[in-house]
Formats: sequence, C-alpha cells, structure tokens
Amino acid sequence: MQLLAATVQDLRARGTRVIVVLAPLHLQALQSTGASVQRDVPGALARIRDAVRAHGGTVVDLSAALPSETYFTDAYTHFSAAGNHLIAGAMLADLARVLADDR
Repeated sequence: MQLLAATVQDLRARGTRVIVVLAPLHLQALQSTGASVQRDVPGALARIRDAVRAHGGTVVDLSAALPSETYFTDAYTHFSAAGNHLIAGAMLADLARVLADDR
C-alpha cells in the first residue's frame, strides 16, 4: 500500500493524472470459499481507494462490476465473452464520467 500511495503521490507531483482501475473480482467465489472474509477483501479494496484518493488519484472501481457467476468461465478471474462486454461498457462509462469531471 505504501508503494501504491508513493507512486500516486510522485506522479501527481509531476502533474500526471492518475486513474487506478480496480479489476472485477469473482465476488461469489470469494464469498463461497470464505476468502472474502479471510483475506478481508472489502477492507483491502477500501484501503486501496483511500490511498489513491489521499494522494490525488482517481479510482475506477470495477471490483463488483460482474454481478453473477455467469460472467466468469471459472472460479477465478477469467471472464466470459458476456463478462468482457459488461466490463468494457462499465469501464467506458466510468472513464467518461471521470474525464467529464475535469471540464
């Protein structure tokens, strides 16, 4: 986390816009295996968001962008074609919103 925060801070100090994208997670698999609690996934995501924002970066959080197991081809992070399509749409919408905020 310290390295992420320092990287965002350094890039912002150089005048670089920083957008950190949190990748989609297979939340159903994390919850059914207990890994979500065991690894404190919600807390980890919050710490990442907080570190980026505290140093002037922007977060595009797609961690919950895939609401159903049908968007995955396995129990990990491999997305189906429909999942890829959904992610692309969410990413474009979020980036359009973030970039519009600069105007």
